[in-house]
Amino acid sequence: MAGNTGESKIDFLGDKNKTIALVGIAVLIIFIFFYAQTQTQKISAEQATQALPEETVVPEQAAQPTPAEKQVTNYIYPSSNHFGIVNAKQDYSAITGIGVTWDRPYPGPFNWEKIGYDKYDWSAADKYVQDAQEHGLNTLAIVWPFNQVDQDKCYKTETEISFGELLKDLASRRRKPCDMDAYKTFVQAMVERYDADGVADMPGLKYGIKYWEITSEPDVQLSAQGKVYFQGQGSDYASTLKASYEAIKSVDANAKVLNGGVSMNGIGSTFWTDVFYAAKNHFDIAAYHCEDCDDGARIQEFKNFLKQNGVDKPVWVTSITFTGVSDKEQAQKFFSGYLNAFGKGADKVFYERWSESLGGRLALANIIQLPSTQKQVYNTFAALIKKLDNFSSAQEVSDGHYEFAVGKKTIHVFMKAMDLPKDVQGDVMRMDFNGTVKKEKTFNVASADLPAVIEKA
Repeated sequence: MAGNTGESKIDFLGDKNKTIALVGIAVLIIFIFFYAQTQTQKISAEQATQALPEETVVPEQAAQPTPAEKQVTNYIYPSSNHFGIVNAKQDYSAITGIGVTWDRPYPGPFNWEKIGYDKYDWSAADKYVQDAQEHGLNTLAIVWPFNQVDQDKCYKTETEISFGELLKDLASRRRKPCDMDAYKTFVQAMVERYDADGVADMPGLKYGIKYWEITSEPDVQLSAQGKVYFQGQGSDYASTLKASYEAIKSVDANAKVLNGGVSMNGIGSTFWTDVFYAAKNHFDIAAYHCEDCDDGARIQEFKNFLKQNGVDKPVWVTSITFTGVSDKEQAQKFFSGYLNAFGKGADKVFYERWSESLGGRLALANIIQLPSTQKQVYNTFAALIKKLDNFSSAQEVSDGHYEFAVGKKTIHVFMKAMDLPKDVQGDVMRMDFNGTVKKEKTFNVASADLPAVIEKA
């Protein structure tokens, strides 16, 4: 029995060793299988990578931002007020010295003819932007949609504009673009360069250009005088305005588009009625011009015209001038005109002439009498900016009475003789058209005092 037991033990141990060996072999086989699979996948990945073109980047790249996702993060905007000038380059230092922070370069460098049809030269536009931003100016840019190469595609048989204003600046034919896609591509490239979104911006850009006016006074087509800023019907301009709006918004959703300023004689015209009918949803701000304006600035007339055509938008007066038989009368008209414009709802007003060397009546509109004498209106301009700069709101309280909120102050403007509201009566500070401020006790304003700009002492 003892021998039989020993033989069985030896057989059991042999079986156990065999089992261990079999398990080891199985583990080794599984390891070899998975190792071979891993090596095969690695080789396949390397071969796939080698097959790609050299410029292809295998790691997943971050998606490029869409226009709606672009964010301005690295730019500081200059202070924004309600006073602008046309062509601040006439005297940057003096103009910014009185507090103007908006410039409307006219005709300006944002011009398809000058920049190029499809190969763009940005040098002149870049130089303007650099100079303006060195002086802290915001820009209202005028887009000129005319290029001779484009115009010749479908208007070559038409008579060219051979004399007059802007002859050397614009194409000799000024109809809506023939190739609207080429025009929109130009506008998109221009807006992208100056929108300050950090994508394809002009080198050294400090802050963006966010306001674009599409031509200037397109309703003015006085061929006999050489004053032609657009050729065609209101429907033609509407097509240009719509294309401009779409191109600008596709690049910078935050940009604002202005119609080319309605001329003073354009109020009520069929041209603009047709524009508003076809393109009222393709501009953000309604622009209006008033040359040699009266002291009411015709703002209410313009607003009534907009309302009649179903247009309810902010109003900018992007060009205005005042003249008078004397420097005093010019200053008085300037004073009243600006107060009426702002009081009736204009958000910004751009004065047209600073010191331009123009003869006749146009020279009377200058702020500076050449070569360098400050006219009476200079003090008026400076005083209004100092008093009303950065007003947060303006409202017409009653006929002839406006209220401006400036910081924590309420500035009252009276355009008509009247008894003052009780909360304004008593000790007040009153400013006249020369900018002179006096403390006085006032209970009413007479005709001799008008306009009266008053705040509680």
